Amino acid sequence: GEEKIKDGVLHPGAKGAGGLSWRFAPMHFLIRDRWSDTLRYGARMFFRPTVREWIKYPLPRRWLFLYYLLRPWRIVYGWVLDKLSGNNVFRATILRYRLFRKKQEAAGNGFFSVIWKHLPLRIMEKSKTAICEFINIRIFNRFVNQQRFARFQQHHRHLNGGHYYIIAMPECLDILAPCLDLLPDDVSFFLISNGLSQKEREAVKGRFARFPMFELKLLPGTSLSHGRVINLLLENNNENFGIMDYDLYVYNKDLFKNIRVAKQDFAAGIFRLANRKADLVFPTTHLMFFNTPVIRQIMKDYGIGAQEYKRIPMRLKKKLLSINLGYHNFLKDYLYYFDTLNLIMAMAFYKKYKARIIPVSGDDCRHLGGGN
Repeated sequence: GEEKIKDGVLHPGAKGAGGLSWRFAPMHFLIRDRWSDTLRYGARMFFRPTVREWIKYPLPRRWLFLYYLLRPWRIVYGWVLDKLSGNNVFRATILRYRLFRKKQEAAGNGFFSVIWKHLPLRIMEKSKTAICEFINIRIFNRFVNQQRFARFQQHHRHLNGGHYYIIAMPECLDILAPCLDLLPDDVSFFLISNGLSQKEREAVKGRFARFPMFELKLLPGTSLSHGRVINLLLENNNENFGIMDYDLYVYNKDLFKNIRVAKQDFAAGIFRLANRKADLVFPTTHLMFFNTPVIRQIMKDYGIGAQEYKRIPMRLKKKLLSINLGYHNFLKDYLYYFDTLNLIMAMAFYKKYKARIIPVSGDDCRHLGGGN
């Protein structure tokens, strides 16, 4: 008993109960004379509100009794968060929730309004999106779009090789139109209609008839995630090709001819990001040109695609760790998952392939979604 108390004083274990409070340190329980005193102390610490609850959850006077429920909620929430912090999916969910709550608070919505109204609506919206994505991938992409796009490719095979795809999104024609106006005539460009309405498709075809357009068949009012569309492109191209954002304006018409890949390159691009921990520099998807055979072989060898990955496939963990990537350090080190194409690029680096970055100036192009 005495040794335990001494150890509790010298090493109070500030992380008791999920690191929520020093009051839960073992010392405070060990010094009680009777079990009943220990239980009373524990109950008091668990239910009695503190200044942390008052600051975190400001309530009007008539609702003050709710603090006796908010106190245990905060303790249990903190403990669970601490225990599951190593689970990447759980951590990603918590981070998304915190970001959502901050946005709601900035909009003037209180804690209870967020919990009982805005958060359930957000969850319903996300659930609907996930269900639609599942149907679009498993049914429309597999049984409809694959065959249709293969025929589209065959029909335009004389334009393939060094060509580019632009994925057109709904309600963005005012941004897309200047992008298309700037494109050169001596490079092949294809448009992918990813959820455009019939009116939007007709408007694009009427003004930009020189660009062949492929319409993805999807559930009404939905779009396919960027990575899934890129999968479709990679699976149905044998020659090298590129992708380009619809909000990228290229003023230097020779730029497209300068973006090429060597045998040891897996891709080339004009915008770059760096992962300092892993000492890797890689292109972004704003304008990227693929070494298609290399990318396809990586997809086949490791059973991966261009979609986002919140869970790392078990078979790839050790390989990624060998280049200092993993749950501790994703390719985009400011994210908690592998973003579009990131897992493919990571495995390309593991295979000792390189990424080519083409230098450009501010006069060459402008990306509306970010700096160049």
